[in-house]
Amino acid sequence: MSKQVYVGMSADLVHPGHLNILTKAAELGEVTVGLLTDEAIASYKRLPYMSYAERETVISAIKGVSRVVPQTTLDYTPNLQRLKPDYVVHGDDWREGVQQQTRQRVIDTLHAWGGQLVEIPYTQGVSSTRLHKAMHGGDKSQKYAGLQHNPLETYRKAEVGESIDAARKRDAITFWQKHAEQFQSRICPACGCSEANPLPHYTDRYPVAQCTRCTLVYVAVAFDADLLHEYYQHAENIQLLNRFYAERPDNNLVSQSRLDKVAALLPEGDQTIRVLEIGCGHGAFLSALQAAHPAKIFALYGIDPNAECTASARSRGITVHEGLADTEAAAPFFAPGQYDLVLCFELLEHLAQPGCLLQQIYRALAIGGRLVISTPNIEGMGCVVADYNQNHNITHGIAPPMHLQGFSRVSLGILASRIGFAIEALEGKGAFDTYSLVRLAGRNSLHPLLAQSFADIYQPQADWSRLSCDLQVLVNALNASSALTAVLRKDIKDREDSL
Repeated sequence: MSKQVYVGMSADLVHPGHLNILTKAAELGEVTVGLLTDEAIASYKRLPYMSYAERETVISAIKGVSRVVPQTTLDYTPNLQRLKPDYVVHGDDWREGVQQQTRQRVIDTLHAWGGQLVEIPYTQGVSSTRLHKAMHGGDKSQKYAGLQHNPLETYRKAEVGESIDAARKRDAITFWQKHAEQFQSRICPACGCSEANPLPHYTDRYPVAQCTRCTLVYVAVAFDADLLHEYYQHAENIQLLNRFYAERPDNNLVSQSRLDKVAALLPEGDQTIRVLEIGCGHGAFLSALQAAHPAKIFALYGIDPNAECTASARSRGITVHEGLADTEAAAPFFAPGQYDLVLCFELLEHLAQPGCLLQQIYRALAIGGRLVISTPNIEGMGCVVADYNQNHNITHGIAPPMHLQGFSRVSLGILASRIGFAIEALEGKGAFDTYSLVRLAGRNSLHPLLAQSFADIYQPQADWSRLSCDLQVLVNALNASSALTAVLRKDIKDREDSL
């Protein structure tokens, strides 16, 4: 019986390197090609030019290929466990970079039945990426380096995000009906100004306002901590989100682009790098950061309120506090000068007093230390074309009782500066804005100002995934995405009177 050989590939722009690998694989036995789906390719680079069906036709016609099966993620594990091949054949160019962890999982999986990884020397001078750049004008494409849109690069499919957001709105209405009499009024949580312009109510119930001083958009009522605890324990959308996380492997939860941005901030030298992630979850990001830089020494810390998450993070070697960051119990994690890097991903929008936490972080950073923030951009395209009462695949900055404020580049910049941070970067660059626009157009859910003009060009059968890619490049170049990222640096000693 012939040996079974597995080759995973994208095969969007087939070149001699692909043919070399398939030829070598055929010498070992019967070749099955695991052809990456569009979603799998988009999880680590641009969308493919050819559809899956077109790529399948091309690969099936190559001599030596016995069959083609879909590989739905960058991770080979599901297909390998099902097919149990004797060999996996791949180029040796994945020993470093975005697929390094994928390679290790292949080795670990094959070990279970004595399979072997065979690596073919990289074909110098040719690659799909190089061909892609050449077709787009060579150096001109560098203008858009890092901006290529992947509507599927986000950690969940649009349909999943929309179902969670719909549940979030239902939960918000239930929460209001049960507890509205206990809510208290709230002024701007960023600058303390009491003057604000009213905005449309969320779900026709929750008052929303925009500060006249710092421009922050915020929910104008406050919620008791015990009520919020009940919400987080029983809300339908939380259960859906937890179920989603439980079903996803780490490699589909950690954004490679985010990992690369944080890695660029790591200090040089051989000193221990002290990193705190607030809202660390299971510790997937911190673990990925450490695994991607084995030569560096890390001291990893995390804070998360979920007991299951903190237990998982501890098992990864992370020092964790179980609880909220803005409480007395968390004080030992905010000793002066304790960290080189602090990470706050999708956190500030949840906090009743975001400025107070930023002050704590400022004190806890060493001089020259950095804080990385990601939060929804209230003035980004995805939030502007469809307001917070529309259904979103990535939740809007305003979604009480969870999301209590939506920052813009202006309001976040003002808050950071008042605390004392130097602003290294404040960007609105994302992945899902124009993809969201297309989905909203398909459901006739666009903002009225855009609905008519978009109706003139919208065609359900058109290839809107490709159009959204082109538009996202422009959105990101203008810093107009609904994904807001900031890199803040502590340059001077603590400022007790900053707020």
